[in-house]
Order: sequence, then structure tokens, then C-alpha cells
Amino acid sequence: MVLSLLICLLAGCGATGNHGETDNSGEDITNNEIIQNGDDVDNTETPSANVDFSQADGDMFTDRDARTEYDESNSILIQLNGTSVAASSNSVKISGTMVTITEEATYIISGTLDDGMIIVNAPDTAKLQIVLNGVDITSKTSAPLYIPEADKVFLTLADGTENILSNGGTFTAIDENNIDAAIFSKQDLTLNGSGSLTVTSPAGHGIVCKDDLVITSGTYTVHSASHGLDANDSVRITGKTNLTIDAGKDGIHSENSDDASLGFIYISNGTIDIEAEGDGISAGAYVQIENGTFDLLVGGGSVNGSGASSGNYGGFMGGGGHGGMRTG
Repeated sequence: MVLSLLICLLAGCGATGNHGETDNSGEDITNNEIIQNGDDVDNTETPSANVDFSQADGDMFTDRDARTEYDESNSILIQLNGTSVAASSNSVKISGTMVTITEEATYIISGTLDDGMIIVNAPDTAKLQIVLNGVDITSKTSAPLYIPEADKVFLTLADGTENILSNGGTFTAIDENNIDAAIFSKQDLTLNGSGSLTVTSPAGHGIVCKDDLVITSGTYTVHSASHGLDANDSVRITGKTNLTIDAGKDGIHSENSDDASLGFIYISNGTIDIEAEGDGISAGAYVQIENGTFDLLVGGGSVNGSGASSGNYGGFMGGGGHGGMRTG
């Protein structure tokens, strides 16, 4: 463990508000609690699991995770029209502004939905690609994108498009799951593409995945009252990913109370900019960082930040004594 790397990564945590950047390979962080200004490193905790840091991109990502291509002529089109929806296949069930995708295929979604949801409820063997082709979806009382059942969903941002998914400020139960994020997935979820996505969640998390959350490309801006990204099994980030998070709790959080080997974070590339009232990057098992550029402004250091979000996202400036990275 190289202390200079930690201080470099966490320079944004202190009162100076400086930016941190790293372009190191093979640097691993585990069982270290980085306190607000980077001056205190506690290595006394017992590891929560036997961690093997030989993992590489080949272990963490599949070829399909990085694949952003799709054939529009063989895709199912879903057109959002404010208060109504039209689709080109019976595999899309429409009830008012509630849209349910039920079969394995590629779906291209365009348009605006004033108050509705896209729900993926497909067989547990189904691998689906959902292409966001310039969408603006608001769900006033739930998640604009909800994935209760599938094997894996690939969410692709169409080239050059701007996409928005927003919760309206409350979460009202629609089934037995505790939906508390603007994107809420019970299954593996991969985000990729060459467009942009803005996720706004003033009453909960930004993106929640109960399995593995993978990001291999794309530009993402997440505003949330709670964690920005939250996953049970892992968060894995690589490629040409640009991620900006403004969070009322942790920026990136992964924790699994049932399996000590899960609840980890793996980052091998990308540009990550986090302002958070809690920790910048927090993992229950371990954090492995191979490469990337990081700008973390977290905890009490946020009083010096230019983009406080206390009015909308959980009292961002009220934090204190939290660290840029935390494991264990």
C-alpha cells in the first residue's frame, strides 16, 4: 500500500479542495480508513476476507459489457410521447405510462415520459439490451427504470444523445421490493455507450444494483440524496467512462452482508469526479484501483466545494470526518 497514492487520490478531501489524479497501475487499497484530510491512515483492522489482488479486466468484464453496437432494423422501438407510449412489438406491455419489457431482445427507447416507468420483467435467462436514444423519463413516485427480473440488462447510451432519468422526490411501493433509486435493478446491470445520462434522485440513491453493476463507457452525472452508485455484489468501472457524482451519502458504495468476498469495487480506468457528504468510495470487502483519474471532495471538506447540494440532495455540506475511501 503506497501512502502517496492515497494522498494523491484524496487531495480533494482536505480544506484546500485540491484535485487528485493518478495514472498508476496495480495499486490496491484494502482495510484502510482514510480520514478527512488524508493525514490519518488506520491499518489496524483485520481483513474481512482473503483478498486476491490478481484480478484483471479479463476477470471483471465480458466482451459484451463493452459492446455498444446494435441493429436498429432488428430492434424493438418504444416511442414515449409525454403521457402515452407506442411500441412496435407485443413483447412490450403498455398500461398508461407504465411500460413493461417481457422478452429478450434489443429495445430502442426515444422521447419523453412525464410520469411513468420502464420495467424489465423478463425470464431469468434473458439478456436484454436497452438503448436510450434521447429520453427524458420522470417517475414522480418510483424509479423511471426498474429491473425486477432478467439474467442481465445492458443499458446503452446512443451515440451523441442526452438522456435523463429522474425521480420526483418520493418512493411509493409498487411490489415487495424496496425501490429507492432512480435506476433500481435486482439483476446484473451494465452501462455503456457514447452518449450521456443524467440521473436525479432527490429522495434516495442514484443507481442501485442488487448484483454486479458494470460501467464500461459513457458519460454519467448522478445527483442523489443517498449513495450515488450502490451495489450489493460489486461496482466495476473501466474504459472511456466519465462519471460525475453529487451524493448526500457515499459517492460509490458496495456492500454484501452475506458473502465477505463480495461487496467490492474494481476500477481500471475512467475519469471519476465525486462530491459526497459521506465517503467518496466505500466497499465492504475491498477496493482495487488499476488506473484512472479521480477528483474526490468528500465529508467536511465540502465546505470548500463550489457545488454544494444541501438544498436538494441530503444536506451535502453537513458532513464531517468521513473519508475519501473506506473498506472493511
